[in-house]
Amino acid sequence: MVKAINIAGESSSHAFLLVQAKTAVSFTQNLEDASAKEKDTMVTFECETNEPFVRVKWFKNNMEIFSGDKYRMHSDRKVHFLSVLMIEMRDDAEYTCVISDDENTRTSARLHVEGAALELIKHMENIEVPESYAGEFEVELSREDAEGSWLFGDKVLSPSNKYIISSRRGRHTLSVKDVRKEDQGKYTFVCGDLKTSASLKMKLRPVTLMQPLTDLIVCEGDIAQLEVRFSQENVEGTWMKNGQAISASERIHIVIDKMVHKLLVENVSTEDAALYSFVVPAQDISTSGKLSVQTIDIVVPLKDVSSIEGTKAVLEAKISAQDISSVKWYHNDKLLTPSDRIQMVAKGAKQRLVFTRTFASDQGHYKLVVGKVDTSCSLTVEEVHIVKHMEDKVCSESQNVTFNVEVSHPGIDSIWTFRNQQIKPGPKSKIESKGKAYSLTVIDAMKDEEGQYMFHAGEKTSSAKLTVSGGAITRPLQDVTVAESQTAELECEVANANAEGKWLKEGQPIDFNENVVSEVNGAIRRLIINITRPQDVGEYTYQVANSKTTANLRVEGVKIKKTLRNQTVTETQEAVFTLELTHPDVKGSQWIKNGVELQNSEKYEIISSGVVQTLKVKDCNIQDESVYSFKLGKLSANARLNVEKIKIVKKIKDATSLLDGTASFEMSLSHDNIPVRWMFKGLELTSSEKCKILSERKAHKLILKNLDSSDAGEYVAVVGHLQCSAVLTVEALQVTKPMKSVEVPETQVATFECEVSHFNVPSTWLKNGVEIEMSDKFRIVVQGKLHQLKIMNTSRDDSAEYTFVCGNDQVSATLTVNPVLITSMLKDLNAQERDTITFEVTVNYEGITYKWLKNGVEIKSSDRCQVRSRQLTHSLTIRNVHFGDGGEYKFVAGSGATTANLFVEARVIEFTKKIKDIKITEKKKAVFECEVSEPNIQVMWMKDGQEMDMSEERYIVTAEKYVHRLVIQTVRMSDAGEYSVVAGSSVSKARLTVEGRDIRISEPPEREITVLEKHRATFEFEVNEEDVEGHWLKNGVEIQFSMEDRFNYVTIRKLHRLTISETYRSDAGEYTFIAGKNRSTMQLRINIPEPPQILRHMEPQSVEAGKPARFSVQVSGVPQPQVFWYKNSQALSAGFKCKFLHDGNEHTLLLIEVFPEDAAVYTCEAKNEYGTATSTATLNVEVSEVVSPDSPATVAPPVIISPIASTSACEGAPACFQCKVRGDDVKISWFHKKTEVKQSEFFRISQFDDSCQLEISRVYPEDDGEYTCMATNNGGTVSCSATLTLDVTHVREQAETKTELEVKELFCPQRKEETVHCSTELTATWQLRGAFSDTEDFIDHGLVSANRCSSRTSSISSWTENIKPSFTKKLKFQSVLEGEAAEFKCKLIACPPPTI
Repeated sequence: MVKAINIAGESSSHAFLLVQAKTAVSFTQNLEDASAKEKDTMVTFECETNEPFVRVKWFKNNMEIFSGDKYRMHSDRKVHFLSVLMIEMRDDAEYTCVISDDENTRTSARLHVEGAALELIKHMENIEVPESYAGEFEVELSREDAEGSWLFGDKVLSPSNKYIISSRRGRHTLSVKDVRKEDQGKYTFVCGDLKTSASLKMKLRPVTLMQPLTDLIVCEGDIAQLEVRFSQENVEGTWMKNGQAISASERIHIVIDKMVHKLLVENVSTEDAALYSFVVPAQDISTSGKLSVQTIDIVVPLKDVSSIEGTKAVLEAKISAQDISSVKWYHNDKLLTPSDRIQMVAKGAKQRLVFTRTFASDQGHYKLVVGKVDTSCSLTVEEVHIVKHMEDKVCSESQNVTFNVEVSHPGIDSIWTFRNQQIKPGPKSKIESKGKAYSLTVIDAMKDEEGQYMFHAGEKTSSAKLTVSGGAITRPLQDVTVAESQTAELECEVANANAEGKWLKEGQPIDFNENVVSEVNGAIRRLIINITRPQDVGEYTYQVANSKTTANLRVEGVKIKKTLRNQTVTETQEAVFTLELTHPDVKGSQWIKNGVELQNSEKYEIISSGVVQTLKVKDCNIQDESVYSFKLGKLSANARLNVEKIKIVKKIKDATSLLDGTASFEMSLSHDNIPVRWMFKGLELTSSEKCKILSERKAHKLILKNLDSSDAGEYVAVVGHLQCSAVLTVEALQVTKPMKSVEVPETQVATFECEVSHFNVPSTWLKNGVEIEMSDKFRIVVQGKLHQLKIMNTSRDDSAEYTFVCGNDQVSATLTVNPVLITSMLKDLNAQERDTITFEVTVNYEGITYKWLKNGVEIKSSDRCQVRSRQLTHSLTIRNVHFGDGGEYKFVAGSGATTANLFVEARVIEFTKKIKDIKITEKKKAVFECEVSEPNIQVMWMKDGQEMDMSEERYIVTAEKYVHRLVIQTVRMSDAGEYSVVAGSSVSKARLTVEGRDIRISEPPEREITVLEKHRATFEFEVNEEDVEGHWLKNGVEIQFSMEDRFNYVTIRKLHRLTISETYRSDAGEYTFIAGKNRSTMQLRINIPEPPQILRHMEPQSVEAGKPARFSVQVSGVPQPQVFWYKNSQALSAGFKCKFLHDGNEHTLLLIEVFPEDAAVYTCEAKNEYGTATSTATLNVEVSEVVSPDSPATVAPPVIISPIASTSACEGAPACFQCKVRGDDVKISWFHKKTEVKQSEFFRISQFDDSCQLEISRVYPEDDGEYTCMATNNGGTVSCSATLTLDVTHVREQAETKTELEVKELFCPQRKEETVHCSTELTATWQLRGAFSDTEDFIDHGLVSANRCSSRTSSISSWTENIKPSFTKKLKFQSVLEGEAAEFKCKLIACPPPTI
């Protein structure tokens, strides 16, 4: 039970928990051991549980296994299966099936796998391997799990760089690397009792002579060196002299250095001159060279030389041979070696010893030895003294310093050194000499140039110390942190703008390149890393002499915040790939397609704006389909571009139009909104008054107006790489076959016809200059190019001039109507009853229209009265004449007429009983009865003076001796009239009066019908009964359907329909439908078609940004034109921003809020089937200038673009209100029944851009009602409201209550009153979890209700009403299995918070 108590009262809720014991699951059939052979296909284990559909798990050696390529597991109700596939030796194990919910319940069995017999399938084979190559032995066993060992001779081999041992699926391999002579021998593979052997033999590689012997010339007494080189080491060969083998001695040395063989002969004499050879017998290689020995003589000996210390000196001799380099120079009998100062030069026959700078120690005795001859001389050197020594110097960094020295002799080749390195003239040093004075200037001295400077004049030196004080760097480097690929700049400032320094990274000089550059700008020193990478992180130093400054560069990794997405576009469209990074302004990024980096071009536009990287692929085609990648260092993202191919579904067709007419070309594409370019004579067409280009989704149309001959030609529609063309032919409208004058007799149809150059063009017919309208008299027919005017039932009044007008062309002809003349008149006739008589008349024309009348009433042809025509003669024959046939007969044809009388001599028969007047209701039976004086005579029945047609089934005529009857079975309203019965010369008359029934005629949908001339008009009335006879009147005159072909009357059960198939202007008027004694009327109006016409044009608008704009136009036309709106020739559709308004003839385009991008030319197009009219105006959007701070800016009030809409929600379900508000600095407030709603856990208020939203997390009864969204700024306030309706479902609550009562009665019977109280007391918002085991603090739970109350209002203090706790969701009966968790929930509302 849960009880909630507060000062307003208490409430409680009860529920019962039923805990059922679980059924123990056990195995009724355990797993059984199984055996299999290696490489068997499958083994299956099977077990059974006592309960069906029990979940189990399978284990192998207590490790869980799962279904896959190796194992298949499935269950069939109580039976569980495990199949082990493709048996291997490692499948030998214990398999266990375990109940998932109780892992202590299990059954196990073992799978025994019997290995296959071990056999050698493939033995080792002998191999021969080239020297230094690898040799491989392979053995194949029948079992994959068998292991073996390899032996070389008796030595067991183990894996190493020399021996590679491997095995896979029964194949065992030994690979011997870099085969040498010592690797040759027998190799063996042993596996158990199986053994196989094979031998390895090395194949020697061929030796190649790389450097042969060449001829050699040496001087007598020198050392001769002969040398050969081979492709391999340690080649065995022999040196030969004139074919005799040479052996080593004290004077002859044989040297082998790997691939090189040398022969050295010391103290060569003329006897050593010979042909020397080196022979390799094993490879059949031999090479030879000739050794020649020269004897040298001194031609010009050395001469004594004197020199000043520090100047140049040369000793020279001439010998008998040219270019001999094997000479030796001695100084005081000590062998000289060349140096930078002393050089030995052989030039032709001259041998020189050159001193670039003499030292005093160079004085002495010199000897030149060439072979066995020599020559000597003396060198005298005059010493030099330093008269004035250098002085120590002190300077600041970047200053110039000069050292001066004076010596005893001029012209000395002096040397300046710093730190034992010779100083050469350059940008940092300047060396000068003037007579005996010598100077060194150190330019821009730096700290690193501090130290000992020395002057050398021969062997005499003078030195001084340079001290450089610091202060070279005035502004140090600062630490820099950048994102990867961004530009990093390290900057410092030096004291001397001309000072030079160096950049170091981690103490090492920086390797400058295109990416890493240094800049000097006056005293500013800058290191720029254009595109940073993680490897650029480190400590950077700038050093000027001994001054240095250091800073750290940190590079943060750039990540992708918003990755690329696949794009699908249609051909010709632009594809845009966008990617968002975590850092702005990165550099070095690449866009790649198919491995090729993309560059900015007409095709591709690459944009980097802040963190957003964009690639635009313009004018897409199928070749652009690919994967596009963005790369930034190691960072990359990919997306695919799919290009849908455009197809021209409907091509433009050739068109022919008239001068000043309108022509149109239409085409359809496979995709929406694809731009189409229209070309004519190589130029692109643009929208204008004459040329209109329309596009709506897949349809594209070109309309050309007011055509002239220059508009004729080929028009091309271009869509991407596709195009289609059509030819426009402009023709003048003319009459090609004029009409002829017509002469017809009266009553005949006169037809004028003429032919024009084009099909179905509008035309006009005139009679004596007056336009002819379609009517029963005049019929206008158009069949293709043929135009006809038919004049029906001509009379002499129709004689006139008729004119046909078509376009600018017209033709005329005359109609002559000749009168009909009667050439033979009617004559009076006398007849007796039952005679046959004939009236006959002759006229002057055949084929005329005529009629016969009796006593002024037209006679219709019947079985007794027959009307005949034969050429010019017309006759009326009456058979079986009776007294009633007597009277005046008249023949009428046009204006001609003739009259005669028929006299019938009848017997005198008297009526003993005459027929009597009858008054009867419609649909009843009427009977006329009379008696005559003579029996069995023939009588004639007439109605309104005309003989009745007795063939109609409703009429029954009977005669019984003296009595004659006429029976009308079902009387109709049309049966009313005067009835006569004629017997001999006697006539009896009576009147039949028919009263209509009270037929109810339903009200028609419209009392007035308006149709266009030549269109169909339909009148419909519905009555309350079926089988009702109706009558139709036009302007009070009954319509004779037998005479009017265009009028059709049908009855469909209770519906009565009158249809005029083709209306004329004369058909306009009042139409009356009569049924029974009731009637109903409708009006018909006939409109003449009119093309659309703009009565009031649009006017240009200039509107401030953010304000609405309105274009209005007044349009007329019959039928009512359809109106379309365009912006820069692109069709507009109604939406949030754009509204189409229509009031009568006025059409309005309303733009709710305009911005600079809305500035355009707007067009209104009115169109019906008879033409098109347009009106155009320009919209200019004014952007307000920046307002100065001292004058307040005018703020426009907010505008609600999309108001909130009413909604409904079930109790406990969420609800949401959304609206769109546009304006500056708008504050949004929400109200419920005039109380402001605040943000809370129950009410979530959000606002993003123009959209604002109120979301109610759970709806309860107190939440229903009106909600208002109010938008406020400095310009004003707007609001919109909507209603939330609570959707209460009683059925579910009743079902829950009924179930709970049944459970309570079952488990805990109690008084009925308590049960009712418990079930009906529970009503609102709380959640309590069973056993109070939730992680939430239930002491604070009581506050939830009050918080919910307070969250609905501005503050908790404004809530004054106390609410007794009431449950909206009560506890429910729960049934769980033993060991399971049970959860109870309830919801309540209360204020103040209750105690739970």
